[in-house]
Amino acid sequence: MDRIVCFRTFAHIDDKIGALREFFRVLKPSGIVVICNLLCSKELNELHKEIGGAIANDTSPGVKEMEQFFLESNFTPVELLDSDTLYIMKAQKPVRP
Repeated sequence: MDRIVCFRTFAHIDDKIGALREFFRVLKPSGIVVICNLLCSKELNELHKEIGGAIANDTSPGVKEMEQFFLESNFTPVELLDSDTLYIMKAQKPVRP
């Protein structure tokens, strides 16, 4: 695969590092993973807590945590944006891991 896009789903993955490692495995060298949402992490996390139930603990990592997740999964972070209206975390698989 050349690209993986997780739109409005990453917060619902329990094993985020495991998912990123699997993304890394299936991506071609120089492949890109994009994790995005139309809400910032703070707003999304508050919304999930408010709704409660099965999604109460589903969280979207902030910039520093997401950067660490990428690095632990052998990705090179490319873009880490957590603004009021947009959440985009993008990383690339190195050509030579």
